[in-house]
Amino acid sequence: MTEFAQTYAGKNASTRDFQHVVEKHIPKNLDLQGNGSLDWFFRQWVYGTSIPKLDVNADATDAGGGKYHIKATITQSQVTDDFASIVPLYVTFDKGQIVRLATVPILGNSSKPIEFDIALPMKPKTITVNAMHDVLAR
Repeated sequence: MTEFAQTYAGKNASTRDFQHVVEKHIPKNLDLQGNGSLDWFFRQWVYGTSIPKLDVNADATDAGGGKYHIKATITQSQVTDDFASIVPLYVTFDKGQIVRLATVPILGNSSKPIEFDIALPMKPKTITVNAMHDVLAR
């Protein structure tokens, strides 16, 4: 924001001007096209009107040695076929502690299965997507 404010102070900046400045600082996890462009993001979230519905069906089982086996299917719906999201996956423990486990890219109206083992202090009470409202969703 500092670079944008300094570059365009006293000028009429466009959304495209803002995008170009943001793309200079794009984190790797947002470079979904692998070309340093945020066209996908601006097409969806600035110019588009789709709001995804996100759901998860997940379970955690004791894998031994302080690890838990997470098996989940994340579903995105009510979007266009080229709508890309980076969906955060969370666990909640019995005292209300919420911990982000992973982020999962998903494209269009689809379901994505994921499965992994992870060390956790105890079995999660719940596994959810978007628990902290990181992504605008229904």
